[in-house]
Amino acid sequence: MFTLRDFIASREIEIREQIKLLRAELAELKRARVAVDQPDGHSDGGSENDVRDANRVTIKDMVRSVFARPEASAGMVVGEVLDAIERLFGTKIERTSLSPQLSRLRESGDVVLQEGRWFPSEPRLSQSLVSGSRSDTHRGGSIADAATDISLEAACLSLKYGDSQIAAAEARKLKQDFITASVVTKARLAAESVASAQTVAQYGKPSVVAATTDVSALHSMKTLEEAERKMRLLIYGSGAQGVTKIWGSGPKTE
Repeated sequence: MFTLRDFIASREIEIREQIKLLRAELAELKRARVAVDQPDGHSDGGSENDVRDANRVTIKDMVRSVFARPEASAGMVVGEVLDAIERLFGTKIERTSLSPQLSRLRESGDVVLQEGRWFPSEPRLSQSLVSGSRSDTHRGGSIADAATDISLEAACLSLKYGDSQIAAAEARKLKQDFITASVVTKARLAAESVASAQTVAQYGKPSVVAATTDVSALHSMKTLEEAERKMRLLIYGSGAQGVTKIWGSGPKTE
């Protein structure tokens, strides 16, 4: 059962990631302030301290900040990581300097490499699991471990909108889906069910958040594309009416 302790732990991780981003942005602002305050190249003691503080942001910190951003969930090639660092920090990093940092982050479990693309390995379902890998592993663990991650996030969403029964049901169902089926399609659909819950909650109707994912309907999906089409219709076509049951009703896909 999803407990208050679990919720606090999950929120702590999210806040730590936000702090990393804020620190990186602060360092960028400090560099900009130094440039504006000292256009002639001279600097006083305070400005030198600012530069020193800004320079404390390491390449590893920059990479972590890049992969903490939402767009990183789709995966990034090395060139895209370099571009993101330059865009966010105003610093051009050589590929030879980046590659060792990516390798270290992979060893520490912060990122994963799948088919030439780097993905964040955060405390939620990693996109690497649903981007083509048929492996039953996730960050060195099992599908059940991944289920726990996605279940906690789903439960957090439901708990946030004040419905503990939905939180419990969502967590149980999502975890069961992961345990009973490691197929990529089912992993993707379980992740999408969280998105649908968030979308419906956004419209102020948490009572109709999808609390079940019909396993038999999951099995009836012939292809990943077919499943995604139906899911998108249910998520984005629901509007204020919400979704009473993810796979029970909704507009036709054909």
